[in-house]
Amino acid sequence: MTTAQSVATHSKTSSPLWEILLVMALSLGISLAAPGLKILGILIPIAYMIIEGRFRRRTWAENGFNLKAFPRDLVKNLGWVLLVGVVLQAASVYGAYLFLPEYSAHVMARLPLDAHSLSAAVVISLLIATLGEEVIYRAFFQNRLGAFLPIPAAIGLSSLVFALMHYTPGPFLVVLVDVALVLVDSVIYGLIFARTKNVFCSWTAHFLADVVGLLFLMSLVK
Repeated sequence: MTTAQSVATHSKTSSPLWEILLVMALSLGISLAAPGLKILGILIPIAYMIIEGRFRRRTWAENGFNLKAFPRDLVKNLGWVLLVGVVLQAASVYGAYLFLPEYSAHVMARLPLDAHSLSAAVVISLLIATLGEEVIYRAFFQNRLGAFLPIPAAIGLSSLVFALMHYTPGPFLVVLVDVALVLVDSVIYGLIFARTKNVFCSWTAHFLADVVGLLFLMSLVK
């Protein structure tokens, strides 16, 4: 292979990686530095995903949108879905409540909606929010990173960004526990996506976790 060919090949494989890392950095940086502009941290990766997908002619299936295989994939990974959607939510909410009472109020305060009752508006908001997050962090970040990095690294990096995006100021220990628990949930969403290549499966797990976690939190926060 000539030097020119080597450079060309390197460019074709590395440019998308640098693109995704740049988009991740912009998204996270804006969200942390200017919380009031957090919506930009969400819109930037979505806009990039749409534009880049059309430019490079990616199919919906390549991006993890496989509705036809959803029932089969969900059944095969039901254990993981229930683990993160029910078991870990109960353990984290009630465990943190016993050892760190301030945790529940901190989480409720960072929710971008009035979630003191599980109304239709709250459920719809959670459906939309969790879908958007799974599209960004699994179908986009993790999926693209997986072409360049080992799958565990792709899951870990995208999950770290996901967890930091949920950062809200507060007492150090409370914030640390909150971010760490979000990170654990995200790693399992990433594992589900890696096993299925189907964003609808990780979305189901994420939505279930948010609803169940919210129900547990509402039972503690008066």
